[in-house]
Amino acid sequence: IGAHFVRRWLAAEGEPVVGLDRLNYAGNLGSLFEVGRDTRLSFTKGDIGDTALVPDLLRRCRLRAIVNFAAETHVD
Repeated sequence: IGAHFVRRWLAAEGEPVVGLDRLNYAGNLGSLFEVGRDTRLSFTKGDIGDTALVPDLLRRCRLRAIVNFAAETHVD
């Protein structure tokens, strides 16, 4: 679901996207292959629950929104 959102966003919007994923058994970076060379896409391997990483991304990337497409039922 997240990769579909990223592909659609890049096709329709001019704004960049920062992907954040742990890439555990449910993650697959290959699903972004077709947009992997788009300079508006950057990817960080990490956990949305990381209380140091997420604020750092918010500061560095000046994000205006976070969309959580958790693939696991136990993710808050």
